[in-house]
Amino acid sequence: MAIIPVMLRRKGSSHAIRTYAFLDPGSSVSFITDSMKQKLGSDGKILKITLETMGHPHSMITYSINHLEVSDPTGENFVQLPKLYTKDRMPVTHQHIPSETNISGWPHLRGVSLPQIDSEIGILIGNNVPDAYSPLHVKTGPQGSPHATFTRLGWVVWNVVRHTDVQNCFTVNRADITAIQEIEELKKLGQLVQQSINYDFPERVIDDKRQPSHNDIRFMEKVKESITLNTGHYTIPLPFKSDSVCLPDNHYQAYQRLMNLKQKMKRNDGFLSDYKDFMNNILEKNYAEKVPDDELKRDDGKVRVPCDDRDFLRFYWWPDGDLQPEPAVYRICVHLFGAVSSPSCSTAALRQTAEDNREMFNPLITDVILRSFYVDDLLKSVENEDIAKSIVTDKLCRDNVEWDKEISGDDMVIWREWLNGLSHLNNTKLPRCFKTEEFGSLVTCQLHMFSDASDHGYGVVAYLR
Repeated sequence: MAIIPVMLRRKGSSHAIRTYAFLDPGSSVSFITDSMKQKLGSDGKILKITLETMGHPHSMITYSINHLEVSDPTGENFVQLPKLYTKDRMPVTHQHIPSETNISGWPHLRGVSLPQIDSEIGILIGNNVPDAYSPLHVKTGPQGSPHATFTRLGWVVWNVVRHTDVQNCFTVNRADITAIQEIEELKKLGQLVQQSINYDFPERVIDDKRQPSHNDIRFMEKVKESITLNTGHYTIPLPFKSDSVCLPDNHYQAYQRLMNLKQKMKRNDGFLSDYKDFMNNILEKNYAEKVPDDELKRDDGKVRVPCDDRDFLRFYWWPDGDLQPEPAVYRICVHLFGAVSSPSCSTAALRQTAEDNREMFNPLITDVILRSFYVDDLLKSVENEDIAKSIVTDKLCRDNVEWDKEISGDDMVIWREWLNGLSHLNNTKLPRCFKTEEFGSLVTCQLHMFSDASDHGYGVVAYLR
């Protein structure tokens, strides 16, 4: 095989890479490996091409690369390359590379230098690069012997025959491009076909839209039928899949779990204190309530669906946090944080709030609530600071200041200072290296943003994919 060491670079660049070039006069097109493209940092247009090899056409997705040039190993004689197409690998291996040992038995090839390098076979040069084949000097010998040509890329040895023990294994290379299609054009064609189908079969247009699942529809219908506003709070029943729910009596398991928790509290005073503060807080805010004595006893041994879904959220706790007496039965009055249904229920209540009070606020505010909220997380980009004034500081959050309470005094001073400091963010710059020179061409780019907040600060993470 005619495989020689060369230098490959982008036109006008001083950075050249050593690699092997496979000279294939039977190919009317030239190729470069994907890895070599990345090393050069070359960009290209993604295409779909159809190749015909020995009469058998096949299609492949590739990139077209322009403005490359190749030279001999010394880097003195550069040859301009036409458009190249990327390929994962070349159809030859290092076993096909001729060496000086292979030609040492032929006296007429003395003086032919075949340097060896540690590199891949990164480029295939077809007959569309005539300057790579034009001989400046030729060495021939007796009939049946290999010959060598000296070109602008150096010495090229032809017809080196090697003996091998492998039978029925041959290498045949010939490639011609019979069709080239740009991927973007194919996408447009696909869109036109889809539009034609939708025109002929309009009942299928809905298939192109993202639709809620059957369970999503059932949930939204149940919420719409059952949601009520009581004393300033929206109430939504637990969204069971079935209207007939029968749960086993797990009184014993719940009691035993509390007793295990009691032992841990006795060993850790800090844990006990934090737990009591938490429970006192949810009881004081009416997030939970003690179950009346007349509702504790049931004759059927099971908890069925009562008028109040709170009975599905019963738990044991000690009145006033005193671990000495027997625990009492309590029940949760709100949707539990961490329950599978809670995010959907809270989002439904938030959206209902926006709908019920649409006429009281700017349409932009309603649109933000309906489109940019997930539970209590907001992700919204706006044009300027005047639009983005619905912000509270972490201190106000720690002080449990209600949303509709007017702030004054030191809190107002801190708020104004924090708000005025936002203008300095324009001068904050964090240098980032998103794409190195060797990264290669960019096909797609996605920005993934995640954010959350606590009593002590805000956290934002951005991923560039």
